[in-house]
Amino acid sequence: MTERLIRIREVIQLTGKSRSAIYFDIANKKFPKPIAIGARSVAWRLSSVERWIQDKISDAIFLY
Repeated sequence: MTERLIRIREVIQLTGKSRSAIYFDIANKKFPKPIAIGARSVAWRLSSVERWIQDKISDAIFLY
């Protein structure tokens, strides 16, 4: 299976988080780290972001 890489705009769209909130959560180890795809470019594994979303949904279900 080929892993799809997504850029920050798609991460923002999928999560509803702002760019600064994403990087804040990365710094606090609460969001998946991106991988370098170039000298000044990063991307996220789609599966990692989807897993993070599912974890958030699961956490919310247990709160109610």
